[in-house]
Amino acid sequence: GAHAEGLACRAQLTQCLAAAVKALGPEQVLAVLPLRLEEGIDAEIAAKSEDGRDDDEGMGDDDMDIGAGAELNEEGGNVAGSAGARLWLVPLLRQALKGARISYFSEEIMPVARRLGARAAQAKAAGRAFEAQRCAAGEVALWSLLPSFCRWPRDAAESFPGL
Repeated sequence: GAHAEGLACRAQLTQCLAAAVKALGPEQVLAVLPLRLEEGIDAEIAAKSEDGRDDDEGMGDDDMDIGAGAELNEEGGNVAGSAGARLWLVPLLRQALKGARISYFSEEIMPVARRLGARAAQAKAAGRAFEAQRCAAGEVALWSLLPSFCRWPRDAAESFPGL
């Protein structure tokens, strides 16, 4: 994520996490390192309101950036602190997933994506552009995992019809 930008061993950490996903699967890795997208968004909103910042003005639909990580403070740390989302895990999962269970996607990932999509629509309708952007970015990121979960799935015959 944004915190790892300056780390000398960033490539090795990425390789280590990718190896863990390949060896253990997404269920085990996400049990230890949950994505925390909804909690992270809430923490960022709370941190922004505590700082008295309102960056929603002038933020439109064209500002949706799924590559964006967390909001950073002046020191380069996540404004939400340790409660921040781990959206940075999504591209790593996309690359490393193979032979996972589609049912895990439909039971764990898809409901979060749907909740984020509904929350994005509600936030947009209420004029909360920052929240809408963050929720929509999280939704798109989670849905981007579906093709990876379909790469040699272990439970295709049983789970694919349920998608």
